[in-house]
Amino acid sequence: MASWKQARKLRDLLGELRANIAKLRRGLTSKSQDILAHADMLSELSPEMESQMLDGLANTVVRWGLETPAIYFLETMKPLAVYTSSLTITVGAPILEIFGISGYKYAALFQKRDSVERLMRRIEEKVRHGKAVS
Repeated sequence: MASWKQARKLRDLLGELRANIAKLRRGLTSKSQDILAHADMLSELSPEMESQMLDGLANTVVRWGLETPAIYFLETMKPLAVYTSSLTITVGAPILEIFGISGYKYAALFQKRDSVERLMRRIEEKVRHGKAVS
């Protein structure tokens, strides 16, 4: 008799576990959709905002003296920039937002294929003219 009671109890626990997993999946799906909707909202950056963001990144790279490694890295990663920005939207952007960095905006910026090239040009211009703003 005890084994039947244990079997029923186990069956009930498994049913509850399945229900909780289904709720969790629905919750994660809705969270992912919220994140993607937020990212779509930010994907329409103004040209002025894009320019400010690229200048800020270029200034930071030049100020830290990382021009050569940054250009090497950007040149290497240029073909993957669009895919990396898509990954950033779902994984990295929420983490960056915790630290006060607008991760969704940067992900939206780098979804455009020419953004990496524009950033490299800005870094090169700042090095050439010695204009890193603190």
